[in-house]
Amino acid sequence: DYVIQFANLVSPFPNLRVLAPNVRFFVDHHAKGMFAQGNRERGGELAELRAWLLARLLWDPSADVERGTDEFLAGFYGPAAGPIRAYLDAVHDALEESGAPLRIFEGPRNARETYLTEPLVARYGELFDEAERSVADSPELLARVREARLPLQYAQVELGYGDADERRSLIRSFGETARASGLEKVEEWKLTVEGWVERAEQGL
Repeated sequence: DYVIQFANLVSPFPNLRVLAPNVRFFVDHHAKGMFAQGNRERGGELAELRAWLLARLLWDPSADVERGTDEFLAGFYGPAAGPIRAYLDAVHDALEESGAPLRIFEGPRNARETYLTEPLVARYGELFDEAERSVADSPELLARVREARLPLQYAQVELGYGDADERRSLIRSFGETARASGLEKVEEWKLTVEGWVERAEQGL
């Protein structure tokens, strides 16, 4: 079962609410095993949370994903758990309300009119600002929050939201955080973080 967006490993990909139904589908149809294929590289959109939820579901398909999400966020992001949870709810709600499909070989441009509209992206940014402020005194937690923010920065640049100076700042921040986190690629095949940063800067 493919569980990430392979064409854009760092882009927002609100599929957490379908992980449990998909696992239970296999159980209900008497599958003997399941392989959840995620990112083969380090990092990617919400990699830690997605791995946590899938590990629990593959061990116990009846696991409560909402409860598991709250447990993970509290343990991994500390005081930033609340605004990050609000972001997750908002992005998933926006997709569901749009009725649009979510495909593994698409990206931000396909979501411009659904869960990545400019007003929504601005709202997500406010939530991450709040998350960063809440852990400003903890370098470890702040680094985790900034890594969780990478997908939003990536989408903002890809969609051309903000003026050139704002996007330049986003690109710089993205590159710094991605390098610090060990993220290597922004898509499955060959586009590296450095390659994307160079391409994005040339497009300003």
